[in-house]
Amino acid sequence: MFATRPKGRGRSVVGVLLSSSVVIAPAAMVHAQQTPATRQIEEIMVTAERRQASISDTSISISAFDADFISDFGMRNQEDLQNFIPATTIQPYDITVRGVGRTSRTLGGDPGVSTYFNGVYSEDFGIASTEGGLFDLERIEVLRGPQGTLYGRNAVGGAVNFISKRPTDNYEIEAQATAGNFGTFEFSGILSGPIIEDVLRARFTYTRRDRDGYIKDTSPFGKDINDYGDENYALALEFTPTERLTFYVRANTRDFDRRFNGGAGTSPIVSSQDGMPMRDTENLAWGWRPTPEGETPDRVFTHPQTGAAVNASRIRPGIDPNSALDADGLRQAHSATDTLPNYAIGLPADRAHVFDPGSTSAGSFLVDTNGQYEELFDHSAVQFATNYDADNYSVQYTFGYTDFLYERTTDEDKTGNTMLGSYDFYVNQKNYNWQHELQINFTVGDNIDITAGGFVYRSVVDQRLDLYDPIDVQGRFQDGAPIGTLSPQLVGLLLGGADFSADEDPVANPFRNQELDIFSAKAAFLSGQQPLGINGATQLFAPWFGQRGTNLRQGPTTDGTFFAWDNSITTDAQAIFAQGTWDINDQFALTAGLRYAKDKKQGQERLFTVLEIAPEDPTFGGLALLDPATIGFLFDGDPNTAPSLAPQVFQAFADPACAASTLCQMNVASGAMALDPEDGQVKPVGPDGPAVRFNGAPVALSSYLPLEDSWDVWTWRVNLDYTPRPGQLFYGSITTGWKSGGFNLGFNSVNNPIFDAEDVIAYELGYKGRLLEGRMQLNASIYLYDFDDRQTFSTIQGQFGTGSAVVNIPNSEVWGIEGDFFWLATDSLALGGNASYTRARFDTALPIIDNINANMPGSLFTPQERTVDVKGNRLPLVPEWKFNMFGNYTWQLDRAGQIDLRSTVSWTDSFFTTVFNEDLDKAPSFWRWDARVSWTSADEQWNVSGFVNNILNESGIRSQQVQTEREGNFLRTFTANDPRVYGMTVRWQWQN
Repeated sequence: MFATRPKGRGRSVVGVLLSSSVVIAPAAMVHAQQTPATRQIEEIMVTAERRQASISDTSISISAFDADFISDFGMRNQEDLQNFIPATTIQPYDITVRGVGRTSRTLGGDPGVSTYFNGVYSEDFGIASTEGGLFDLERIEVLRGPQGTLYGRNAVGGAVNFISKRPTDNYEIEAQATAGNFGTFEFSGILSGPIIEDVLRARFTYTRRDRDGYIKDTSPFGKDINDYGDENYALALEFTPTERLTFYVRANTRDFDRRFNGGAGTSPIVSSQDGMPMRDTENLAWGWRPTPEGETPDRVFTHPQTGAAVNASRIRPGIDPNSALDADGLRQAHSATDTLPNYAIGLPADRAHVFDPGSTSAGSFLVDTNGQYEELFDHSAVQFATNYDADNYSVQYTFGYTDFLYERTTDEDKTGNTMLGSYDFYVNQKNYNWQHELQINFTVGDNIDITAGGFVYRSVVDQRLDLYDPIDVQGRFQDGAPIGTLSPQLVGLLLGGADFSADEDPVANPFRNQELDIFSAKAAFLSGQQPLGINGATQLFAPWFGQRGTNLRQGPTTDGTFFAWDNSITTDAQAIFAQGTWDINDQFALTAGLRYAKDKKQGQERLFTVLEIAPEDPTFGGLALLDPATIGFLFDGDPNTAPSLAPQVFQAFADPACAASTLCQMNVASGAMALDPEDGQVKPVGPDGPAVRFNGAPVALSSYLPLEDSWDVWTWRVNLDYTPRPGQLFYGSITTGWKSGGFNLGFNSVNNPIFDAEDVIAYELGYKGRLLEGRMQLNASIYLYDFDDRQTFSTIQGQFGTGSAVVNIPNSEVWGIEGDFFWLATDSLALGGNASYTRARFDTALPIIDNINANMPGSLFTPQERTVDVKGNRLPLVPEWKFNMFGNYTWQLDRAGQIDLRSTVSWTDSFFTTVFNEDLDKAPSFWRWDARVSWTSADEQWNVSGFVNNILNESGIRSQQVQTEREGNFLRTFTANDPRVYGMTVRWQWQN
């Protein structure tokens, strides 16, 4: 039997906060009696198995946090939540549990842990986990392990439930304000109560949160990074026309904006470039070449396969072919510098910031941006539920609708230097989804409980992305290049090797001399004028005429767009499920469940980009493939009659490197490069001249790829409970989980557009026990996951060289051990904590092209030479060890109320952010120590708290991004956790 908490001043804030949540252990509430022997943990009820039950009676590993714990421990964001969950890391938009999550946020993919808000499935953990700063929640439930039967869709790693407080039968008013460093000010308010007594109740919640940035921007353009402004309104109604029938609806609208520190491709803090702890501010272009005999190498590499020394020199921009040779001696396009220059060239040393996250305090980071670093989204959602309770069954219908518009702009070159221009990234995503679920719970006889139901879901996402240069000092992208038209031969080779030798042949590409945009290829597809290519793609090539403003739907007009895509995906999902528990006797219970699920996806990729085709590249057959006008660009007069080199080109022949390079001759002819008479070398003219072409003639590509596929699966669960005596539970379970397949939208992955579904079978043994006469709760579990076709972000050979895509791994395993406890040590002291060990490895051979290792650059080594087997490597984003300890000590002040001291200490082991497990991709281990002191008035109306989070000011990596050699010379950037944050919270509440 568990003690209950009486109303009034006898409430122990310590117990309510501490025991009410954290651990896998049953969250609990506590009543402090006169002696420790009579003080006991009170259960918290959860709905982990779609019906209400206590945590200690639920044979699933659960971390549950009730409203008091959330409030009293000051849980206000994802980092606070991460502290208390074993074997878990939380990225800005995603969560990884026991090594299962999402390694890439591709539009066509899904999360690995399902998120629910008031029972409604959400595709985005980031939105649900930040709404209202976790204010006015009844509880948070984190279910670890596959939940394939009752939750189903993409619950392969677990499920997270955020549950709002319901309207109340009595009138309640609450106001809370927080002020702190970095200009933090937050206000939240609640008004709740009956409209029609015993029939209709309402609850209105308002939250406004503001904070300045704490990562200083040293450029003259932008404000400091990682501020926020967040406003949320929510209204809930509960209607009970009879004792058996309940209707509940909650709607909210939210506006959020910030200069943010996190998310895919947005991390602003630089940790290294080219494998070095420094920014490259000198080289115009990236890449290496073998050092000719007699020259001194700039760097000596080690061959990744033979171990031999490889002498290398920097490429000469606009002269040297800068892409690697493949096994046949042909160059691989897009291996080194493609079209982008080094935008950091000439950046002053005091703005070229690089940090070692393992030895830098969290509050000392600096960045340098051009001010384009902003995230905005508008979010609206509705959750509706109706429940009918009969004597031996209940029926519940749930409906959900979510609609949000997401926009962001980031500075991809991570510098506010504008000598050459800028490399900016705009994202616009519109998402709406709706869902229906019908569930029935009923009893058969005296000892069988069954839950069954059906689920229907539709999601529509439109995503528009734009990489552009709004400054473009040299006209690299805004202006066209005078290269004439494209020959049919070149078009034919680009389209897959066909021989289109006649100019009048329209099949070669009737659009080849027209200005292309992002919609051209789809128009050609619909008109039937263009034959389909690889996997049904339609691709058009034409000269680059410059770009003076995109036509993205619902996006701004941006000059200098050099890569854009306008993609969409529609997902339809259906499922039916049933799970039953048979109480065999007082000691044994058997649970079995089954679910059938089907996902169907339809998507399209519309892509537009500029490529540079090297005229001397043997892949394309040399100058013969360029038309006379293009060749004439290098000559005086008509090259078909009496060709003679243009004077500036002829002078450039004084440099032997230029005499042997048609690429160099093209750049000299365009005025981008000229002979330096002092040293006899051809060099770029500089920012005042035209743009140097690094690979050759710029060519526009418009691509369209329609996709459609479906996946279905049966998942199941079997669980046996053994209760030798009250308060002791042993359980063993075998559970399957499933994550739908998807599309590699956004990667121009016409060679590998679809990846398959992911399956897992999980084995778990667990224990939950109440000890010391009800004053201690102890939980432990050991588990093993066996994956088939696990989805992993990888590097593959694509249409224009190597690229990124999601692929399936045949087999992998994860196993781990977890434990947690909660202990009412004395009448005033409560202690708790958890610890976990997770072994997550690639256990089968998995060769992957390593595109992000500065020690084997693609400009020197072929894809085959850079292919490594990651077997035995740790999975990304999984710390092996993690632990947390917390405590609460209470002083009773009689009529003056009470004071609570609370403290939390957490440690997260190091983990890798990529599959290659290189030292540069390793997130160091870090500590977090928080402390809080609170005073509560005797009538419990007032509470005043002072807090300090991250007392040690330690930095920890939440996520990391790596640019390839051609994108940014292996530039590595990361997202850091919050620095030391301190402040005060005042809360007033009243109820009649």
